Amino acid sequence: MKERNHTDAYSLLQESLVRLEQAAGAQDPYLVPQLVELARLHVQHDAPEAARRVLQRAIDIVQAQPGHEQQQVDALNEMLSEIPVQQAA
Repeated sequence: MKERNHTDAYSLLQESLVRLEQAAGAQDPYLVPQLVELARLHVQHDAPEAARRVLQRAIDIVQAQPGHEQQQVDALNEMLSEIPVQQAA
């Protein structure tokens, strides 16, 4: 996705997510793809802990849905496990 490399993508996605939450609710499954993309951007901006929080939130949203697909949870958990651990300076 070329937009991911755009200098404003990071702030625009965060702003978009806030608006989606206001419109759909903080636990709406529609937020999951945006949360995943935001996690990717956090990693690109050297913010792995923020990425972990966002991905965990996506996992929680998916798991809260009745009849959720375990495969989706597994894929999100795999992404979470691949985020580098931030080293203390």
